[in-house]
Amino acid sequence: MTEQTPQHLNPARKLLRLAARAIWITLVTIAMSLSAVLVIIGIGAIFSIYVMGPFILYSFAFLAMLLMAWSTARLAIRRRRMLLVLNTLSSATRLDLPLSKLLHDAAQGETGLMRNRLLAVHDRLQRGESLEDALLRAAPAGRPTAWGVSSLSSTPSSITAPPMTPWRRAAPDSTGSIPP
Repeated sequence: MTEQTPQHLNPARKLLRLAARAIWITLVTIAMSLSAVLVIIGIGAIFSIYVMGPFILYSFAFLAMLLMAWSTARLAIRRRRMLLVLNTLSSATRLDLPLSKLLHDAAQGETGLMRNRLLAVHDRLQRGESLEDALLRAAPAGRPTAWGVSSLSSTPSSITAPPMTPWRRAAPDSTGSIPP
């Protein structure tokens, strides 16, 4: 009868058991490290909400102000373009010149979007549209009637400047009353 070595003394089993224990210790260490990192990140996230709250609020307020300034600038640019078109039309009526020819000549001196707007008004007037409709569709910046354009006529008063509001309150005169 051959003698068998007990299992606890078998070198192959010892080596396998050592490898399994090393793998187990490695896996447990990795799991504990990951859980510690997640706990630290979670605690940091909880505390950062209180710290980041005002920053996020101020960021939204800044973004809102930026959007308001952008939309106001766009509106001012559109109004400026409309005023340039109206100045061209006003000078045409004062000098008793044909509107479409003067618009075409003015468009040749402009570049970019202003040129396109002037040419669009010129084309619409050439097709026989009314001045109000041509301005409404080709150079939009509000209703043309608000700008003083009522109809196409040859009188200089057919195109008037937009109503101006005073920038400052009038100073009282010698009697102490404020003029209208």
